Amino acid sequence: MDGATLSEALHNRGVNIRYLGKIADSLSKIKQLEYLYNIAVAELLMRTVKHVFTVYMQSTELMSLSAAVSHFLNCFLSSYPVPHPHQVADELQSKTSKRRSKRKGRTNPLLKDADSMEWANLTPKSLWTQIKVELKSYYDWDLQADCLESMVEQFSLQKISLL
Repeated sequence: MDGATLSEALHNRGVNIRYLGKIADSLSKIKQLEYLYNIAVAELLMRTVKHVFTVYMQSTELMSLSAAVSHFLNCFLSSYPVPHPHQVADELQSKTSKRRSKRKGRTNPLLKDADSMEWANLTPKSLWTQIKVELKSYYDWDLQADCLESMVEQFSLQKISLL
């Protein structure tokens, strides 16, 4: 069984996915169903990361999209404490702020549009804080881990299965 099969089984029985946190809590108490508990935890994590990722990408400009996706995945998957996005200042500057600076002529050319650059401020710690908040608010499930490595260790997950 995998996450997709678990989701399908819940839907076939009329159980909404938002109750997956409650189901995971129930599964954690039954030793014989530990494998199913680990699958439920992985599904909870990935659905939550998808929610956070969607919100994260909505304010990103198309020109910065690839760097933003790369930075998000680095913050989620790596153990490096503070990954920094690698782009030169001209690439980080949005097209709209470039047009504005050309029209006005006296604004700072390195001034960045705050909304479109929000992705560059993401850190692994802030990402995991967002993940924990989303898990609690949407699925009513508390996550004790603060990074992917501790989740992998605690729930016997494989990183490759989380991609």
